[in-house]
Amino acid sequence: MKSLKTLRTRSLISFLLILLFSAISCIGSTTLVDAHGFSNLVLDKDVLWVGAGYKLYKIDLNQKIANLVYDTEGVVISFVQIDGKRIFFGGNPSPSGRKSVVWSLDIVSQNIAWKHEFDINSSGGVIVTPPIVGNDTFLIGFRQTLYALDKFNGEEKWKIEKHWFGTGELLTPILF
Repeated sequence: MKSLKTLRTRSLISFLLILLFSAISCIGSTTLVDAHGFSNLVLDKDVLWVGAGYKLYKIDLNQKIANLVYDTEGVVISFVQIDGKRIFFGGNPSPSGRKSVVWSLDIVSQNIAWKHEFDINSSGGVIVTPPIVGNDTFLIGFRQTLYALDKFNGEEKWKIEKHWFGTGELLTPILF
C-alpha cells in the first residue's frame, strides 16, 4: 500500500503538471491578454494555496478539488504566505492598475481580515521581496521603500524610504 506522503506528492506533481500544460497552451494564443502568472505554492496539511493570475485558490489534495477563495479584480498575485490561522497574499497591479495590494485572510472563515494598498508611484515601484511575517509585524519591500505593517490590522507601523537596499539596484534583496 502506498504511503500517504507518496499520494500527496503524486497529487502535487499532477496539479503542477496541469498548471504547466495550461500555461504552455496559452503560448500560441493570438488574443491579447494581461500578463498572468502563478505565485509560490504553500502547503498547509492537505491543502495547497496558490495565486493564479488575479485569483487565490485553495486546493484540497485529498479530494483533488480546487476552490476559488478570492478574486483580486486586477492585482496579479505574486506571493502567498501562511502564518498561523492567516493567509497573507498580494501582488502588483495589472498593466492598467496603479496600486500594489496586500491582503490578510482568515483561514477558517475565509473572510478578508484586512487590506493594505500601496500607490506604485509613492512606494517607489512594485513589490520586489517576498514578505516576512514576524510575531506582530508583516514586512514587504518595494524598489525604494521597505514597509512594516501590523500583521493583525494591516496598519503601517513604519517605513524606510529612498533606496533602502542601495541605489539603482535591480536585484531582489534578501531579508532576515
